[in-house]
Amino acid sequence: LTGKIPTSIGNLTKLLGFGANDNHLSGNLPDTIGNLIHLTMFEVYNNRLEGLLPPSISNLKEIYDLHLQGNLFSGELPASLGQMTHLFFLALNSNQFTGSIPSSFSDLSFLRVLEFYQNYLVGELPSPSQWGVLQYFDGANNMLSGNIPSSIADAKELYQIHLEGNHLSGSIPSSLTSLKKVYDVFLYDNNLTGPIPDSIGDMSSLTFLY
Repeated sequence: LTGKIPTSIGNLTKLLGFGANDNHLSGNLPDTIGNLIHLTMFEVYNNRLEGLLPPSISNLKEIYDLHLQGNLFSGELPASLGQMTHLFFLALNSNQFTGSIPSSFSDLSFLRVLEFYQNYLVGELPSPSQWGVLQYFDGANNMLSGNIPSSIADAKELYQIHLEGNHLSGSIPSSLTSLKKVYDVFLYDNNLTGPIPDSIGDMSSLTFLY
């Protein structure tokens, strides 16, 4: 498929799911996508879509699966994404997003998978204190700074953490070692200092630690 997603898609107000992955779609996401208030899945990964995410995307209150990865989207991530509180899977990776990660992402308490790697994001990580069911977290290869938040311990279901290739600083929080289900932790290519926590040996599920 080629060309743009037509603005008339906004007329399909009963639409529950839309998928057009691995095509050659281009142009912006039409603002009329905000009319699809019953949409639960929207997947357009690996296309040539570009520009800013339309503010109306936050109207999709029932969506739980949002795949925008592998495109050319740019600009800052809208804080209103944090209002999409049913999100289960949020993939924003491999785009050209800039700016900081909105603090409102901390409110996405149903997230199982959060991917925003390979962008140009800066600033600190949002607090993961409400990510109690998050399983996969990948923010690698951005320009994130600051410390790894100690509240990462509240994300007790995590099994993979990817934060490599950023500008994170400070020490590895000892609270990280309380995550008993984690089997992959990738923190290399940052500016971390200090010792490896003594309690690292308590992470009995670990298979890769970089």
